Amino acid sequence: MGTEDFSTIGIVDQNVTTYKVSTSTLDATNIYAFQIKTKLGVNYSEPSDSIGIQFGRELWTGEHGTGEYGGNVESIAFSPDGSKLVSGSWDNTVKLWDTSTGNLIWTGDHSNVVLSVAFSPDGSKVASGGWGGVKLWDVSLGNLIWGSYGGEHIAFSPDGSKLVSGGSDSTVKAWDASTGDLLWTGEHGESIGAIAFSPNGSKLVSGGSDSTVKAWDASTGDLLWTGEHGEDVGSVAFSPDGSKVASGSWDNTIMLWDASTGNLFWTGEHGEDVGSVAFSPDGSKVVSGGWVMKLWDASTGSLIWTSDYGVQFVAFSPDGSKVASGGYDVKLWEVSTGNLVWTGEYEEDILSVAFSPDGSKVAAGGLQYTVKLWELLDWFVID
Repeated sequence: MGTEDFSTIGIVDQNVTTYKVSTSTLDATNIYAFQIKTKLGVNYSEPSDSIGIQFGRELWTGEHGTGEYGGNVESIAFSPDGSKLVSGSWDNTVKLWDTSTGNLIWTGDHSNVVLSVAFSPDGSKVASGGWGGVKLWDVSLGNLIWGSYGGEHIAFSPDGSKLVSGGSDSTVKAWDASTGDLLWTGEHGESIGAIAFSPNGSKLVSGGSDSTVKAWDASTGDLLWTGEHGEDVGSVAFSPDGSKVASGSWDNTIMLWDASTGNLFWTGEHGEDVGSVAFSPDGSKVVSGGWVMKLWDASTGSLIWTSDYGVQFVAFSPDGSKVASGGYDVKLWEVSTGNLVWTGEYEEDILSVAFSPDGSKVAAGGLQYTVKLWELLDWFVID
């Protein structure tokens, strides 16, 4: 079928995210997909055994500069309403982008390498953590609200009242997000590589190079429990209901813990260093990334499927139907089957990947010194 038939495939509006074609054969679907790629310039990946197709088109690329240690984009985050994207880089800057246009809104000077960024729950502030300490920025103006020492990895409490940090000084620190006052300090033991708040804000968990996972009372800073891995812990996450904690380690395992008691539910053999872990939105599954990607049943620890692609960073879509992975490029996987449904080219190793709150976009940052944003498009075959 030639490209002259492109007009018959049922695209009614190129601004919508659903495309339909009047055919029921996979061969014809592939022909149509080629036409769509040619016409719209989108990146299409052939599905394995499904005639539902996910594809995406790059919306824009934003550039960071080069600092003393390079310009790697280490962390990205969407605003709660999805209208903005923040990125932190080794070029010592925090940059805020308009997701619709890709325009740079403002640049904040962190004064040293930035390793993590986060939006406050109400979207009015951005926090950055790195070798230059912890800093809080006004989103509307880009003004620095306050800055303090220590803490490469950061997280906001769900109500936005606290900001916690952990880093190379081996401590967990809780800050008053409004004033920057230090509320408490917890001794982790060695350098901290990951930190996260529970969904209700009552607890937080940290993972460090002392091979431990530690849970803390968010109000008092009291240590609640300690769990042990065999090597550095580089990723931690709470389940959506706050009852479980997942941790990923360089000991090639993912572990699932009871968030209240610290009892170990199960250990999954990942087979490689685990760089990231994430729960599905309904809490029924957990994914681990580290050279390979594995999807697990959160209740039993049973392995559901494995991807053998180079993967380091993972994120669930808001509806739980897809997993995005960042490695040598961005890949989108169907949770129910493990099928690869889309690939976005980045050309260098990816250090961070994130879905927009509505799931319509995916962003990545990495060694290319750039931030890239793609729009994800669904295309259905109808009879």
